[in-house]
Amino acid sequence: MTSNYLLPFQQRLLEQVETALDEIADGGNSQGILLIGASGSGKTHGLDVLAEGYPPTLENNQRITPCCRVAVTAQADAVATAASVLHQLGKPLQVSTRPNLKLLEPDMHRALRAHQVRILVFEEFHNALLASTPQLRGQIARFLKNLWNLHPEGSPLGWATPEPGRGDQRLVVIVSGTDELLKVFEKDAELGSRFGCVVMAEQVAFFPPVAFENFRNVYGSIAGRFGLSKRLSPEDDSTVARCMLASGPHLRKLEKLLQRMSTLASRLDGTKTDLELLAAAFDAVGGATGPSINPFKLTEAEVTAQVAKAIPRQRR
Repeated sequence: MTSNYLLPFQQRLLEQVETALDEIADGGNSQGILLIGASGSGKTHGLDVLAEGYPPTLENNQRITPCCRVAVTAQADAVATAASVLHQLGKPLQVSTRPNLKLLEPDMHRALRAHQVRILVFEEFHNALLASTPQLRGQIARFLKNLWNLHPEGSPLGWATPEPGRGDQRLVVIVSGTDELLKVFEKDAELGSRFGCVVMAEQVAFFPPVAFENFRNVYGSIAGRFGLSKRLSPEDDSTVARCMLASGPHLRKLEKLLQRMSTLASRLDGTKTDLELLAAAFDAVGGATGPSINPFKLTEAEVTAQVAKAIPRQRR
């Protein structure tokens, strides 16, 4: 999901990364940021905006990748994660057998230095940490710790302090995932100290009012991106509330809903009202992931009743 409006936590993420990069430039150590939130809260969008601010470039035939993003799967361990980083940097493994982490990790560090990576992002990292065994979780934790000190080859691993002229490289490492990640980092004091900055992705909702206002702003921004600004006003409480009911509230679902409405509007050539278009869009993309009742076919009184039911759940 991309839109012009930034949710408050997304703005905080960008500010924290800027601050961390400034401190690294002044000789500081690597810094870690935990981005925590439920699915659909806008974590990926925040990372999209971040990556747009640090685009790849070409320098003397070497691709420079200031921001490297890796999606972590439930099957990922330290070996698979290192291989994913290399793949993102254009260096896929050419071996058919499973590589040795002791050999693979230095290759990844060399690639990070060559590409001058400044921000390394591991998305949905709870998949690896929560689905693996305690032994594998320990391996992944060590893998993250080792990223802290990207030394030149042959330098002692004990050198934790950056030294000018030695060729050290420091990173901003962002780990995103659900709130279950916090428990893992809290149990490992050494790892947790490296990720002292936590950015919480607040879920949009009917309650409190500021959460609904955030949803309204995102709604208006996405509507504008799909050419629906003249049809869908963020000030139309009834339609905004129906879209909140339809999306769950899940911002990816909202994006799919409005995108489909835009497609139908261009095809049907003005033969449907806005609510009819939204109802048809919901029938097409809502499916099993949305509420069982099409909120765009409800009366105003029924919408009010549905909102009244949703607010107590969201308060909890």
